[in-house]
Amino acid sequence: VRRSQASRLADSVAQALGSGLKFRNVTSERVNENNVEMLVVRGVIANISDQSRDLPLVKLSLYDSANLVVQEKLAPPPERTLAPNESTGFKVSVESPPAAARRFEVTFAPRPGQE
Repeated sequence: VRRSQASRLADSVAQALGSGLKFRNVTSERVNENNVEMLVVRGVIANISDQSRDLPLVKLSLYDSANLVVQEKLAPPPERTLAPNESTGFKVSVESPPAAARRFEVTFAPRPGQE
């Protein structure tokens, strides 16, 4: 499958955006809150660089069996910046995730004005 130029550009922006940052220990669970099914994705964002880093938004993408995005959600991390070698937890919850969702990916997205 050939990727579009726009897709490659989006990947390079995402890599630059998350430069020096790494997701760790990402897990998901389905829970029922007040009779509503929720998908909860948690993990850690680590600053693996030797400089403080601004944290972009966390983007959760849900994919179907054909690898098509069926839903995306943006969430702010709990911290605005991370010092070198620091880490912080994150959590993204999706109410009533699509039945077609088979897998997820967590990436970074720019904050407004960060693009």
